[in-house]
Amino acid sequence: MKELLALRKRMKARQPAFLRQDSHRHKRLAKVWRKPTGLHSKMRHNAAGQAASVAIGYRSPVAVQGLDRNGFQPVRVFNVDQVAALDKKTHSAIIGAGVGMRSRLTIVDALNKAGIHIINLKDSKGYAGKVQHVLKARKDAAAARLTRKTKTAPVAKKKEEKKPELNEEDKKDQERKEAEKVLTRKE
Repeated sequence: MKELLALRKRMKARQPAFLRQDSHRHKRLAKVWRKPTGLHSKMRHNAAGQAASVAIGYRSPVAVQGLDRNGFQPVRVFNVDQVAALDKKTHSAIIGAGVGMRSRLTIVDALNKAGIHIINLKDSKGYAGKVQHVLKARKDAAAARLTRKTKTAPVAKKKEEKKPELNEEDKKDQERKEAEKVLTRKE
């Protein structure tokens, strides 16, 4: 197996970058491989001096196709229940992109306990500390926002309480003035 992985690595190093025909000439053409289909296409006819086309000869050995660089079969993991189905001798894990931070933390812990390699995480051992630091910072920020809101609320109540109470005559005058405002707006 190790010999085949080393062979695949050497083959991939010699393999050309397969580009779309005339992608170097036009920016609108993506740098992604597309089969040349033109009637007089020199690339389709494999003419000398033209860019290389995808061919079966560039294929990896069948025994190591689909395996990662360490020779494990990569498996996407989205929850802790899927970790139990993995074998540490044959599988490596890729944590799904849609998995949240807290769920990811539990999955990483389960994978570390099972001894399974995680492909899309550089430091699986130090990941827990980083995540807990981020979660603590979020919690502190939320608490700070909450205290700011509670501090400003009583100040507004005090301002409302300081309004002096009006006599009956003053109340009638105010109502008359408001009624006049309404009448003048309508005209």
